[in-house]
Amino acid sequence: MASSGTFFTETLATWDDWCRLFTSKEAFGPLSDAIYEREGLPPAPLESCTPGTNAVFKKGAYVVKIFIPNTGELRFTTDFGKELSALRRAEAAGVRTARPLAWGEMADKYTFPYMIMEWVPGPEAGMVFARLTPAGKARWVAEMKENLRRINTPARSDGGEFLRKQSRENERWKAFRPNVRREIRRRVESMDYSDMVYVHGDLTNDNVLVTPEGLCILDFADSCAAPAYYEYPPLLLSLFQADPEMFRLFAAGYPGGEGEVLEDLYSGILIHDFGGGILRDCYRQACGKEAYEQESLRGMLETVGGMLTQTS
Repeated sequence: MASSGTFFTETLATWDDWCRLFTSKEAFGPLSDAIYEREGLPPAPLESCTPGTNAVFKKGAYVVKIFIPNTGELRFTTDFGKELSALRRAEAAGVRTARPLAWGEMADKYTFPYMIMEWVPGPEAGMVFARLTPAGKARWVAEMKENLRRINTPARSDGGEFLRKQSRENERWKAFRPNVRREIRRRVESMDYSDMVYVHGDLTNDNVLVTPEGLCILDFADSCAAPAYYEYPPLLLSLFQADPEMFRLFAAGYPGGEGEVLEDLYSGILIHDFGGGILRDCYRQACGKEAYEQESLRGMLETVGGMLTQTS
C-alpha cells in the first residue's frame, strides 16, 4: 500500500499518471536527492534526457534512472535486474556502455528501483547518422556489426514461450485488422526458437551515442533471449534510419544476402515487443496509409522492406 511519501508526493495509479510525470524534474527532484544522499554523491539539479520508458535524468556527473514502480495498474515486470545483468555482460564482452555505479530500491510513497550510471558525453547517433558520408556509413555499420557480435552471445532457449506470450498480450497489434492479427499469431507460434542469443532489444537512434572512442550503447532495459534478428527492427529502421546504403552494408556477408536479412527483419517485427508500433509507423512513412487500411500482413512488411531496397 502506498504511504504519504516523503520525497515523491505525486500519485501513480495509471499509465497516464506515469506518462504525465516521468519526465518531470519537479516530481523526481526530491527523490533523486534522497537517492544521491544515500549513495554518498554530491547534490546536483536534474537535467532532462531523451525520454524513454523509465524516468532518466542527468544529475551532476552521473545519470540517474528511476524505474517504474509496481503499483495500481502499473504492474510492470521490472527491468532493473535484467538491465544490470545485461550491462555487466556487455561490458565484460568489450562493448562500450554507460557503466553502472550504484543501484538499489528507495522505499517512499512507492518503492522505486533505481540505477546510477556514468554520464557519457556525445551526440545521439540519430543526429550523426543523418548526415554521414559513404565512408562514415561503412565505418559505423561495421562497428555496429562488431558490437552485435559481442552482445549476441548464446542464451538458453525457453522454446519461445516468453516471446509468444509477449506477442499474444501485446496491445500494439490492436491497430491492425483482425485477419492480420490472426496471421501474426500463426507466424509467431510457428517460428523456430531453438537458436537464441542475448539481445539488446532497443537499438534505436537515441540509445546509441557517438563518442571519440566509438559507439556507446545505452539502455539495456529491453534485453532478453531471442533470435538474433530481434535486433533488426530498431536497428535497421530507427538507428540506420531505413537508409538503403547502410542496409546493403549491413547485409553484406550474410549467406542469403539482402533477401535473407529482409525476411529476418519481417520475423523480428512480428516477435518484437515494439513491433506493432514499428510496423504501423514505418508503413505510414512508406506509403502514407494507416495499418488498419491494409488487409495483407505480407503487403505491409514488403512495403516497409521496400524503404531499405530502393535505389536513388
